[in-house]
Amino acid sequence: MKEGASIIAKGKFDINLEDRGTDEIGTLVSAFNSMAKELKTAKDDVEDKRRYIEVILDNVATGIMSTDTKGNILLLNRAARTILKTDQKVGVGTPSRRSSETNSKGLRSPFLKKSGERERGASPRRSGSP
Repeated sequence: MKEGASIIAKGKFDINLEDRGTDEIGTLVSAFNSMAKELKTAKDDVEDKRRYIEVILDNVATGIMSTDTKGNILLLNRAARTILKTDQKVGVGTPSRRSSETNSKGLRSPFLKKSGERERGASPRRSGSP
């Protein structure tokens, strides 16, 4: 059981412990196997939904850049790649603040110009304001 839990903790859900009877340990092993199967199904469902959303985001007309909590680029959709004049492989997985092609200001600048926002403060321009 302990070894099985360690395997699941590493994200590997294709585990099936050998069922050794109908006593309490056997019942526990059976419940563990059911839990592992349900976790795998849930993980697969989440992954399918992630891919579906990624396809949708890649095909919207607005430039979208997704980053993780460390600022590494996870997704640049087609419009963002066009704005940044880059391809799929460039930028994805690299820090948004230290991209090999440009810096954070350089990454933000085309988006801000495209959306009509100011470089500083990123507030929308209002008519009549400087």
